[in-house]
Amino acid sequence: MVARPSLTGVFAERTRVSDLINITAGRRILPRCALFGVTANQDVYLTNVNTLSVWFQKFSTSAIDFQHGNLSELLSPIRTGVYRCRSSPTDNATQSADSYDLTIVVRPSVVNFTIGSPQSGQYAFVGDNVSAECCVTGYPKPVISIDSTTVTEKTSTLTDGVWTVCAERSVSATGPAGSNQQFQCSATLRQIVNCSEGSPIPANVVTDCKAALANLTSMDTSILVAARTCSQALTVVNGNINKTDSDNYQSRATITCNTGYMLNSLAWSDCLATGSWSVATLQCSGFA
Repeated sequence: MVARPSLTGVFAERTRVSDLINITAGRRILPRCALFGVTANQDVYLTNVNTLSVWFQKFSTSAIDFQHGNLSELLSPIRTGVYRCRSSPTDNATQSADSYDLTIVVRPSVVNFTIGSPQSGQYAFVGDNVSAECCVTGYPKPVISIDSTTVTEKTSTLTDGVWTVCAERSVSATGPAGSNQQFQCSATLRQIVNCSEGSPIPANVVTDCKAALANLTSMDTSILVAARTCSQALTVVNGNINKTDSDNYQSRATITCNTGYMLNSLAWSDCLATGSWSVATLQCSGFA
């Protein structure tokens, strides 16, 4: 007599084939298969339907009922897939009637968030378009938002069951001049499933699943927004001024006193991001 396998344990907690079992990576799960009517030694397998990879194999005994119940492992996303209990890894005639879609959830995480600008990313002028690029990891594939706007992925790779997704958005540097403009990248999971619907699964799994699927992570960064020029006139008294870059941002003005005069202020003034000079007046005074 050929034993007919059936799913039990965590997998059998969900009664509909279409149900998803969502569990966070790093948790332990106890998958089980049962063989009924065993009359001789027989293997039992838990197999991924799509890849035919075997999760576990266990030799049964001549007992009337055999249940594999001693496997417990830390889950990783590579276990995601549709599973059936089988008497043979590939023989559909001896597989269980029910199959279950198991999704190993990896909470999203922002791994990199950078701002690029025409000024090599060090600062941006008011009105510049800057490039905000964000990379996140997670499973299922995360969705990226930059400043509350969902952006289309630029690149995506799947490694060991975890997605790394990068996206980019062009954002205007609005200022005001001299301020640090804040940007935010947030990530959430593409597939949002309410794990509490349908047939129940163990309470600790439900809680962990809901926490993972509802998780939203974010990272902030900023860039200095500067005025292109210092429009305020620099006052010079009894001396001559030499500027390193005219009235442009980061230019330094240095005073040289006229003959017969000595320095009566700082010797230089810098054009600041605010659009004003660090010292409004450079002056020299006559000898006493």
